[in-house]
Amino acid sequence: MQEKIPYRQLGTGDFFEARFVQELLICLDFILDRNEDALDTFQSSLLDLDSSIASIIFSSEAIFNLISIKDNLSNYGSCIAMIYDIFIATNFIARYESQGSNLGKFTELVLNYDENVKSFDPFWLRSYLLHLQRQRSIDYEQFEDCDAINIMSIHRAKGLEFPIVFMPYQNEISGRPYRDWE
Repeated sequence: MQEKIPYRQLGTGDFFEARFVQELLICLDFILDRNEDALDTFQSSLLDLDSSIASIIFSSEAIFNLISIKDNLSNYGSCIAMIYDIFIATNFIARYESQGSNLGKFTELVLNYDENVKSFDPFWLRSYLLHLQRQRSIDYEQFEDCDAINIMSIHRAKGLEFPIVFMPYQNEISGRPYRDWE
């Protein structure tokens, strides 16, 4: 970072930190929230995330579409159908089309949930996504700097080939450089 060399960290489990994922989770939380102040909480959460997103949602018919999904939650047969309706209601795909494989990763998580649970339960879906978020086992795929240094664990690099590899901490034992042990 000091030398301003572009880099990508792989294996950090940062998928749920991506802005589009956080927006989706905030929308899902709103749909599942049965409190009277759900709309205020939703708006506040979107403002905390990004005021431009809050403007998009609340200055268009998106908010009415989300309220309709919320009011008709019992009509869904699968969580993926509900997620797709959230995508449509908020014009999500058009706004995040550059996130193609990351959007695919999110829908894959929901599809896997639907296949394993075999019943519509969006509350358990939210719990499942929260569990995955805590596990930090899913990586966000970065596309902007293809010509960047890849920083990853040895385990993550297994099976990959690189022309040059640096292993900076492999020459240290107990915080001291290995050459001091000679």
